[in-house]
Amino acid sequence: MSPEATPRVARRGVPVRDSLSTRQSLRAEEQRHLEVLKLLPLTIDRVERYLTSYGTDVPVFLQAVEAADAWEFVGRPIDAEDLYVLWRQQGRLGNKTEIVENSVQRSLQMQNDRSGMTADRLRQGAEATAICLQLTRRISVLAADEARAEARHALSLRECIPSSWSSTERRQLLQRAIFDSAAYGAIRFHRGTEQDYLAACALRRQLDADCPYQEVQNLLFATRPDRTLILRPFMASVAAWMACLPGETSRWRQFLNADICNAAPWIFLTYADPQALPTPYRLDLLKSIVERFRGRNHARVPWDPPVLKRFADPQLAGRLSDWILDPTVSTDVRADYIALV
Repeated sequence: MSPEATPRVARRGVPVRDSLSTRQSLRAEEQRHLEVLKLLPLTIDRVERYLTSYGTDVPVFLQAVEAADAWEFVGRPIDAEDLYVLWRQQGRLGNKTEIVENSVQRSLQMQNDRSGMTADRLRQGAEATAICLQLTRRISVLAADEARAEARHALSLRECIPSSWSSTERRQLLQRAIFDSAAYGAIRFHRGTEQDYLAACALRRQLDADCPYQEVQNLLFATRPDRTLILRPFMASVAAWMACLPGETSRWRQFLNADICNAAPWIFLTYADPQALPTPYRLDLLKSIVERFRGRNHARVPWDPPVLKRFADPQLAGRLSDWILDPTVSTDVRADYIALV
């Protein structure tokens, strides 16, 4: 009997339905044994080996990376290359704010980009995504509009981006190096630092467009019954970055700096780039911490060594010495301030 006369029978005599079910079973079996692999960050030796072909000054560059504590920005080959190019062009790495801004700009670019999307449109999309994730306390977005996430914790990008964006534009955004590759149907920012920074930029964009500061204040702070402010913990890194962003001193920045100094002056010992803050404001923050815990032996003030290093400034030494020698200042605070001298 010819195969054409028996459409339900395969050429080798196996029923089509059975053949399809067999393939589906094999596919399900493969998925059960699927391994998800992730590229580990480059070690110092591998960064040096990778960049050696670009020039003979790589050891000097690595010294600059160490001084700036910028190792997180050379974890991928493309990141190491971008930062090395920046260093050679400018002759310096700059502070962390400059490094993050450069990384964001380069990560949103794509070689041979034919999408027709402008850099500003891509930037607005990344900022909108970052602030949505921050406010909803999520860490990832769905890899596709139609995705059914094993990722129930993930947001749909359609919920983050303005409705004027097409599905093609949303896909283009997620293909940029600022995001990691998809895993389990979801995509996240490659670096949490850049998500925090972009979320801060998103709020600054609104404030610069005449959004009332009170609206942003309500996102960053909660209010006690006595009308004092409490910084929302999940917005601490965003608030810190907002204060560190470059630009002219505006009224909203003055209000924000005052609110942080009163409610949570210690966040700059853990987040963002305190090196970008004016020295007098850093002194105000340290004084606020002292007064907050004065008379108490123990005060848990969180701090991160690399961030503390950026907070330090020779102009703070004299006042720090006074507080360190003052027995009425919390013992824990005095111990922390020794690390700043």
